[in-house]
Amino acid sequence: NGLTEGWYQFTVGNGGMPKTAPMPKSCRTTYPTWLNGADPSPGEGVVQRTLCVVNGVNTCQWQKEINVRNCGNNKMLYYLTTSPPYVYARYCVEDSMDNVCK
Repeated sequence: NGLTEGWYQFTVGNGGMPKTAPMPKSCRTTYPTWLNGADPSPGEGVVQRTLCVVNGVNTCQWQKEINVRNCGNNKMLYYLTTSPPYVYARYCVEDSMDNVCK
């Protein structure tokens, strides 16, 4: 919480948001987030994807649309607002160390 609204590139893990629901209470939060939809290809420009928040067995309890852009070379940009769709949620990044953005 408390981010300045704008475009962000993650530089940890593989630099991308998870595309499947993480386990509840993972990602150092009770309510982790994930991106429901495939990463866009570099030529697609800015696309909308649904950001979901996991709450127990409900893998998409709260949701909102966010903009995503693939800049090539496995560099994804996400337009994030000050907080995820639920106050106690956190934005998550996949933890694979393959293709770390530098």
